[in-house]
Amino acid sequence: MSFKQMELDLIDIFIEKYPKLRDIIKSQIDLTESIDREFSGAGIFIFFTIKSNCLKILDTNENLLRVDFACIDSDEFEHSSLATIVFDNGKIDYIELWGGFNKKDYPKSYKIKPINKCGKINYIEDICL
Repeated sequence: MSFKQMELDLIDIFIEKYPKLRDIIKSQIDLTESIDREFSGAGIFIFFTIKSNCLKILDTNENLLRVDFACIDSDEFEHSSLATIVFDNGKIDYIELWGGFNKKDYPKSYKIKPINKCGKINYIEDICL
């Protein structure tokens, strides 16, 4: 199992945007057993299998917590791609990259920019351990 550079860059942007979650996210990344990638034609789903003994964000009384956190631009895209991380029961379930991806690979060059907080992500740092 190995991460692609863009995946590591996305995780770094998420941690930079939400520094209180650094230890939790690092724990989960270190304990990732496998990564499966599914290219949908319009985007990519990056599914994580993480050992159960990792640190977790607190239960939010919701099974899934979706956080839109970054925008990806590339000359290889027709338009920008949105990055969303999805937590299930306190662990990263998957990262979704929506739009822009029309082939089964990551772009060779890209720029990732954090996006402004909105909706549920205003409180994500308040629910961490």
